[in-house]
Amino acid sequence: MWTALTDGDLTRRYLNGLAAHSTWTPRAPLQSGPHDPPTFLTWQLRAAAGGTTLRLQIDEIDGSSDDEAEDTWLPILTTLHTLLDPPSPDLPSARRTGGKNERGSLG
Repeated sequence: MWTALTDGDLTRRYLNGLAAHSTWTPRAPLQSGPHDPPTFLTWQLRAAAGGTTLRLQIDEIDGSSDDEAEDTWLPILTTLHTLLDPPSPDLPSARRTGGKNERGSLG
């Protein structure tokens, strides 16, 4: 999971082509452009039965509404989930049946 959050080649796959760059040490900045919005992400990972639970806290300084944040971040989290837990051809897909994914959850 950590690699998916820190490897620029992987972040491009779910962050709409953007690569995360940092030293990944406490308080280290992410490299961004001068016109990027001031958005701060806090990823919390916790071991859970059957995998890892991932929590994302988003702080957007520009005052985006909750609806705008959901429209932006839910598709990103869905793509990240698919990257981390691709559907297996021998198991029914939870995404198609609406059932619980038995192989793990991003919670």
